[in-house]
Amino acid sequence: MPIKGRFTKRKPRKKDEPNRPSPTQFIKKIASLKKQTRRDDALDMLHELAVVVSPLMKENGFTVGLLCEMFPKNASLLGLNVNMGSKIMIRLRPSHNVNLFLPRREIIGTMLHELTHNRFSAHDVRFYEFLEGLKSRFFEIQVKGSLQTTGYVNFSEVLSGNAARGQLIQKEKEKGQRLGGSKHAKPMRVLILEAAEKRMIDSKWCGGASYEEGLPKIEDLMDDEEAEHSEPNEKPIKKVDKPVQPTKHKIIDLESLPNGKSIIIDLTNDDD
Repeated sequence: MPIKGRFTKRKPRKKDEPNRPSPTQFIKKIASLKKQTRRDDALDMLHELAVVVSPLMKENGFTVGLLCEMFPKNASLLGLNVNMGSKIMIRLRPSHNVNLFLPRREIIGTMLHELTHNRFSAHDVRFYEFLEGLKSRFFEIQVKGSLQTTGYVNFSEVLSGNAARGQLIQKEKEKGQRLGGSKHAKPMRVLILEAAEKRMIDSKWCGGASYEEGLPKIEDLMDDEEAEHSEPNEKPIKKVDKPVQPTKHKIIDLESLPNGKSIIIDLTNDDD
């Protein structure tokens, strides 16, 4: 359910004032949509998102050329990764109201999914295994305190604002289960069947919509001067004879218990 974003009000940027630099070395440029309302709030959210995933990006050697907001016409499209990290686009607002923002936990879940596409383009067993590990590590950093484990400040309270999530994590710890997994590894046959089931569900959400429809052009981005060398709508780079297509997906709820019962809805047509 969408909620209103809560941010501190920023002073308007002067015309000749430079755009804010990225808060992390792993994301080169960050931009929100300049024609949307509350664009400074959206930029704040993207900067916070960049900070909270920085430890994971450092550990996995991930880099992103441009992290930007998008508001596509396809209401089901909530995230895109172009060329395995060249650009990551995230929907911040629900399709029915541009003045609201989606919950932070859902936006973080989308970002983790897109970062996984920096390593795996197809939604196969390896993809979902890595994603579960990424979610597990994210929770570990939040629970143990990222300052102690990675040298980054703990932003769990800043980004979640949700006491229920802390209670959920505590329950999982009391069960003696590893967050993002279970005590016993699943057989490969089971993992393959689960991946096939997810692919079948994914196909129901695709609808054959073009991934370019409604995506931001360079003039739509708030930080367009910073992003002038990274056009969001360029065609994906081809490898051998197959193009690397951007990925479309439904949001992942990080509050769902990672015990195999939750389902990741993805909107990608995987050709490889």
